[in-house]
Amino acid sequence: MTTSNEPISFQIDCESLRDLLTQPKPPRLIDCREADELAVCAIEGAQHCPLSTWMAHWEQWFTNQSDHVVIFCHHGVRSMRATAFLRDKGFSNVQSLDGGIDAWATVIDHSMKRY
Repeated sequence: MTTSNEPISFQIDCESLRDLLTQPKPPRLIDCREADELAVCAIEGAQHCPLSTWMAHWEQWFTNQSDHVVIFCHHGVRSMRATAFLRDKGFSNVQSLDGGIDAWATVIDHSMKRY
């Protein structure tokens, strides 16, 4: 999260997210993939909020517009849609993980199963 009034970038790369996750107040991780994808692999600590049920639940899942939230999916397409949706609703500290969980497995966690 930035300290100025300028919005944070729309996307975050894997290395930057890894570094933020070690901070005292890490961003909230949101996995917007479907349950069958979640069964293959997951990032520890992420909350599962499937994009297919987003419209019915987003107001329950996201209540604090100041929270730093990082959303991810498989390659980053769905998480970009989810990020754009929340930003349109006034959540300026929301980012999409560039390359999704596939990039995370490639760059950060080489033991993670890929699909």
